[in-house]
Formats: sequence, structure tokens, C-alpha cells
Amino acid sequence: MTMIANIQAEAAVLGAVLVDGTLFNDLVVQEEHFYDVRHRTIFQAMKKVADTDRLIDIVTVTTALGNKITQVGGTTYLLEMAESIASTVPFKHHEQLILDAYRLRKSREFAINYVNKPTDQGLSSLINQLQECLQVPSTNQEQTIENYLIEITAEMCFPTDESSGFMTSFQDFDDMTGGLQRGDLIIVAARPSVGKTAFVLQLSANHAKNGGHTHIFSLEMGVKQLLQRMISAEAMINSQKWRHLVFSTEDFERAFHAIGKISDWNLSIYDSVRTVNEIRAAVRKQLHQDPDGQHLVIID
Repeated sequence: MTMIANIQAEAAVLGAVLVDGTLFNDLVVQEEHFYDVRHRTIFQAMKKVADTDRLIDIVTVTTALGNKITQVGGTTYLLEMAESIASTVPFKHHEQLILDAYRLRKSREFAINYVNKPTDQGLSSLINQLQECLQVPSTNQEQTIENYLIEITAEMCFPTDESSGFMTSFQDFDDMTGGLQRGDLIIVAARPSVGKTAFVLQLSANHAKNGGHTHIFSLEMGVKQLLQRMISAEAMINSQKWRHLVFSTEDFERAFHAIGKISDWNLSIYDSVRTVNEIRAAVRKQLHQDPDGQHLVIID
């Protein structure tokens, strides 16, 4: 039976946001949906942080709370909420529990008001209010098999650019895979020094040339080294020449031409973002800024 106030679910949702601040952008719940006054205040602080484009975490939320920090139980309560989150996977389920409780809470409030003062006009008003309760937003639910079949049929009959893959310019690879598909996870594995990085950099370059957004998270090489390798590939310059910086006149011309082209690409390279949460946060931020773009994420 659904409770009219699910304090545990409220704490779980706020705790998940403290663990992964980027989840705030996915929230359906708003301030009025929280029953606990402390949780409303914490949500207000999170929104304040989000409105300034800062990452939400315990430090930024505590700062935004200011003198109100004691009203919500201090930093101890914030830490307890964050530490209670073993995984953010149930995040949407907990959010739905909050919305369900809010819907029942408001329905009971309207019904009690009518019982205390029953009139024909009040009955009509009650019906309208209950209908409004049914319109309370819910979290995204799983599609039915029928919906998926309709979607597949539409893609077959009315193909769009989004229905097809992104060509990599490696003809054999594209013939086998149909290009890079949305949502694909591709793992490139081989022994050391056989060209894995060169291959993924070429994928990155081709995707950027075709108007896509490429995000490279490098766990080994620095940004400068990766750019040098991309310039070498684009300008067809022997990469060993970067060791001694000895270039011919033709090398200079081709390199400057390549640098000009690369500067126009939608290319982002990160060499200081290393943890899973940091990478997830960076990707979510880019997707939030350009939700309709064609994003290729590479971790090397």
C-alpha cells in the first residue's frame, strides 16, 4: 500500500543526487512534491546550485544552504543520505514513490475539505481537483512490446538519419556493422603497440569531420600528445618527427592546414577526468547542452 508521505524515498532521491549531481537534470519531482520540510529546503539548495551551472555535491549544497544547514540536520544528515546510497539504479523508482505519495496526499486533502463542507459546487470542484491529481507527472515507464513494434515499423517505412549508423570511413568496418549505432558500446582490444589508439583517433576524426561531437577521455596520454597524433594522421606527417621537431617546408604547410581543420571540429579531449562518476558527469553535461547532437564518446 502506497503511503501518503514516503520520507525514505525522498531521502533516497536526494541522496542519489548528492552522489551523482548530474541526476538533478533528470528529476521529475519538484519542491512541492516533497513532504518533509527538510527535504524541500535541501531541494531548494540543489536547484540554486544547478541554476549557477555548478556540480551538485555535499560541499556546494552545504554552501547554498548557508544558515539553513542546521534546520535540515547539518552536514551529518547530508552525509547520511549520500552514504545510504549503494547504487543510483533505483533512482527513478524512488522518484515515482514520491510522486505517488504526493498524489494520494493531495487527493486526501481535497476529499477532507469537501467532507467538512459538502455542497453541489464543492462536489464539482472536488471532481476537477481529483482529475488534476491524475495529471501529476510520472517518471518514464517502460514501453510495451506493441510500442516497440510500432517504432520498428516506422523506422523501416520512414528511415531517417537517426535510424542509420554513423559512417566511420573505414569501408570494411562500415560494411560489417552499418556504421556506429546509437547506444553501442564498442571495446577495442589488442596487444600493446599495435595501433588501438591510432584506430580510435581515426574514428574520432572521421566522426568530427561528418559534423558529430567527439569526446575523448584519455587515461594515459595528455591532450597535447593526442592532438599531435591527430595532426600527424590528418597531415600525413611521420609522427616520429615530433620527437625532434624537425619538419620540412611541406610538413609545415600540411600541418597548418590540418590544424585549421581540426580547430573547426566539435572535439573535446579530457586528460584529467578519470573516475567513472567524473566521466559520467562530463558526458551528461555535454548531452544536456546539445541533446540532439551526434555524440561519440571514447575512453582510451
